[in-house]
Amino acid sequence: MKKISYLCSTYLISCATLAHANIFSPDTHLSVYTKSTTSVAESSDFIKLAAVYPLSGNGGMTFKAPKATSCAAGYESYNGKCIKKCDRSVYPLASKPDSTKGTYTSCAGVTTYYGYTSCNTGWVLKDHKCVESVCSGYPYDEQPSSSHGTVISCKAGEKTYYKYTFCNNGWNLSSGTCVPQSCSASDYPYQSDPGNTAGTVVSCKTATATLYGYGACNIGWNKTNGYCNKNICDTTVYPYTSKGQAVGCNNRQECRSGLDSYFGCGNGGCQDSYYASGTQCIACTWNGYILTSCPTGGICTDNTCGNVKKYYVTNCNSNYYKSGDTCIACTWNGYTLTSCPSNGVCANSACGGTTKYSLTSCASGYEKSGNSCNACTWNGYTLTSCPSYGICANSTCGGTTKYSLTSCASGYEKSGNSCNACTWNGYTLTSCPSYGTCANSACGGTTKYSLTSCASGYEKSGNSCNACTWNGYTLTSCPSYGICANSTCGGTTKYSLTSCASGYEISGASCVVACSSCSVGSVLYAGGTCDASCASGEAVGVVIDPNSRFIYALIEFDGERGVSSAEERCHGKTWGGYTWRLPTLSESTTIMNNISAIQGSLNNVGTPVSDRGYWTSTEYSGSCGSEPCNYDYHVLSANHAQSPAYRSQGKPFRCVANY
Repeated sequence: MKKISYLCSTYLISCATLAHANIFSPDTHLSVYTKSTTSVAESSDFIKLAAVYPLSGNGGMTFKAPKATSCAAGYESYNGKCIKKCDRSVYPLASKPDSTKGTYTSCAGVTTYYGYTSCNTGWVLKDHKCVESVCSGYPYDEQPSSSHGTVISCKAGEKTYYKYTFCNNGWNLSSGTCVPQSCSASDYPYQSDPGNTAGTVVSCKTATATLYGYGACNIGWNKTNGYCNKNICDTTVYPYTSKGQAVGCNNRQECRSGLDSYFGCGNGGCQDSYYASGTQCIACTWNGYILTSCPTGGICTDNTCGNVKKYYVTNCNSNYYKSGDTCIACTWNGYTLTSCPSNGVCANSACGGTTKYSLTSCASGYEKSGNSCNACTWNGYTLTSCPSYGICANSTCGGTTKYSLTSCASGYEKSGNSCNACTWNGYTLTSCPSYGTCANSACGGTTKYSLTSCASGYEKSGNSCNACTWNGYTLTSCPSYGICANSTCGGTTKYSLTSCASGYEISGASCVVACSSCSVGSVLYAGGTCDASCASGEAVGVVIDPNSRFIYALIEFDGERGVSSAEERCHGKTWGGYTWRLPTLSESTTIMNNISAIQGSLNNVGTPVSDRGYWTSTEYSGSCGSEPCNYDYHVLSANHAQSPAYRSQGKPFRCVANY
């Protein structure tokens, strides 16, 4: 091998060709040329060639490179040489690509090919090519003013788009834009604060100005939209100087004119038992009308005052009699007939001009039937006695009793005027069992049953219906993508979900698409998933602790002076379905401990964390130095150092939330 290496380097034979070509077969020859002769020496074996022509002292001896008959794996033959073969799935591009899209590598074979290994912002790596990404929800193609709110960007190919994620006071966030907040001119008519002499002042801030109006007025002032106007009392409506004088008013109302108070009914009207006379309420006098309603059965006169009507009874209706101011109903004591029936003998009673009768007996040749006297007729009573096992009705008139067969005793059935013993023909049950479906046969007032089937949810066992026991089979059908066991009883099949098809997981009694779980550094999407293939909303944060479900904002705010200003922009703000706040010192330390895991996600979908100090919500409690005790903590992400900063200083901050 040492001689072969020397031969390659000294006599210009391609070492790559020798390494990857099959040159030792009997059909392969190497031609040897020297400067002193044109003769050609040939050898069929490379080892013999090295022995015949020593590798030192031949000054000027050259060798012609051998031609390969076949090449090793990963190489291809080209003009008798073995050249590296390029994998086109890794190097799909035949021409040199654009470096503005990303980073690429090349493969030099017969032809040089190229393939991307990573893509710049605005491009996505796909099959070793960089294709344009798409920016959804970014309405601006030019950067809008940051004076309206916080702006973030998204790059799609070579184009950059923008949107607002937070709006300043006077602006409202709407689909990525900040639109001016509007204030009603009627509710906020003042350009400057009018003061609290007339009432309580409220304000409304637009994009360009702060407007003012009154929310409520003080006593002696009247509110009209956002104005407070001084009251002027009409003494014809408010005639009294003390509240006690306004007796009988529905609502005794007060009118203040400066420091003076006036009272009256206003527009409230008068109470019951009072009537209005101008703006005063006068008590009613009833002149003997004392009843609040006319008694039942009474005939009355009435008198109305102040919406109240009172009555005086003059007499009573028929069937009532007057007793003082009350009408008492007549009691007839069994006298119910308005006249005595034909052929009847009656007693009678009179009350309130009405006479009523009671039938006591009937004339000869008639029989009493309730309140009637009927001539004797047998009406189908033809039997002189009731037959054996029979149940009969009878009629007696003029001392003679006759019978009519109505039914037969239990175990017998009626046939004309006779009772015959029953035969049941296999109907043995005295009742149909619970939840059973039966045939029945009735005879002599007795019904017997034969069980034919059972209701849904029950199964037949002899002459009984037993309830199905499902043993955990509760579903009426197997859910989509589910794998179930089943149990059938009483014509009903129920199911139990045992597992789900590939790509799905059990959620209660359903199979849902299996989404990957969250880990430290995962991007969390609106809806609570870290799986982009399952997400239905945009990215909202980066997971810091999946156990406590703690996330860090994708973007940061810059230059806020003091924690209070930072907390105002974080605390209680809702975005992506989550409520945000400023992190504590302990939480910020946890974030910085995981900085290497989250920076990659922030590089792709947000703003990376820098090595500057970030505001926390934990107040500094140490020595204050020469200035007033006006420190807040901040945390350095580069080395986890913590130090106080004056509240007058401007520091960046990020919000956090729990999902």
